[in-house]
Amino acid sequence: MHCATRDRPTDRPTDRPTDRPTDLLTTTRTRILSFDGDADRVVFWEGSVSAAFKVYDGSRLSCLYALRLRPLCERFGLSFGVVQTAYANGASTEWLVGRGVDVATVKTGVMYLHDKAGDWDVGVYFEANGHGSVRFSDEAKKKLPAEAAGGCGPTGQFCALFHCS
Repeated sequence: MHCATRDRPTDRPTDRPTDRPTDLLTTTRTRILSFDGDADRVVFWEGSVSAAFKVYDGSRLSCLYALRLRPLCERFGLSFGVVQTAYANGASTEWLVGRGVDVATVKTGVMYLHDKAGDWDVGVYFEANGHGSVRFSDEAKKKLPAEAAGGCGPTGQFCALFHCS
């Protein structure tokens, strides 16, 4: 496993060659996922030997999930929302609100995010550090295609939604 950052925010590319896992990257963009140190979250990142290295933090993951899941929810008549904490990237909140996504802010702690995500049929919640998930109501599990509602586990969900291979 590669530790993506040491002293820089996770949402900024780094230009230090020692921080790039070049043995895993090619000349084309590579998407990789790995577990963090205690394996309680998956860290998604991408880059190439010639391009900037990017780690997908919780704010970015919320936006990506919203981009893919909200249209599905609209198509199947389900409510959708995103829960963030005060530590979320403000630009992500503006981006979500600008696209008509319901956004709620709660106290820091996954338990608060998880509880609030239950207000919608599909609730996306992530802390800025990447801890989070997508919560599906029983109704959503019945209506949504299996790959969107957890039919293949969290890693499979992400890969199915974002066409990783």
